Amino acid sequence: MKPPAARGASAEGHVDRLLSAASVMERGRFAWHQLHPPIRGGVRAKSGLPDRAAYHNGQAFMFEVKEKNGTSIEVGLLTGENTDCGGGIRPGQTTKMDLMTDAGVRCFVVAVLIVAAKAAKRRKDGTVSDPGYPGATIARIIPWATWRALMQAAEDQRQALARWQIESGRLMVRNGHTCALPPKPTVDASISAADLAEMGSPCRTAAELLAAIRGC
Repeated sequence: MKPPAARGASAEGHVDRLLSAASVMERGRFAWHQLHPPIRGGVRAKSGLPDRAAYHNGQAFMFEVKEKNGTSIEVGLLTGENTDCGGGIRPGQTTKMDLMTDAGVRCFVVAVLIVAAKAAKRRKDGTVSDPGYPGATIARIIPWATWRALMQAAEDQRQALARWQIESGRLMVRNGHTCALPPKPTVDASISAADLAEMGSPCRTAAELLAAIRGC
């Protein structure tokens, strides 16, 4: 897959090409369309619906497309304000995909991560201090249940951090600011390039997309 030129719309265009090719390959047994949120007051609203819907042999599928430039991609938020969540899944989208999953629709996240090349660094003596890495575009199709589990883990970590902050504040009030504190929990709300490359299934061709939904 050639790295998309711009965030968001280019990854959606890639998915559109795969869906169109799948429709041709399946000879009428596969149909799809875009899900556009309504325009209200001249501004496109956030409906929470995934980006694309497809139908194959009587089964409905939904695809939310997420794209990021960098070395990791955010998973999003289960609860809270319906913001962009750093490019991850918004709470409103979580609600809609949960409802559709309960109704028997199979939902996926198509994650496209564009990793820019990092040049190797050499010391004055010619030895390598940092090997760097080549550029790559990672495109994976991931079942919603798998992605949601990562969102839930991050939410649990946020709650643990909030509890730690409260407890640490109480300890410092009682024992002074230099008192020993319990280990501070960390929040991991993103997927690294290395981990993403192993998640779900590849989504570079129409055949790979069809294989993923057939095997779900």
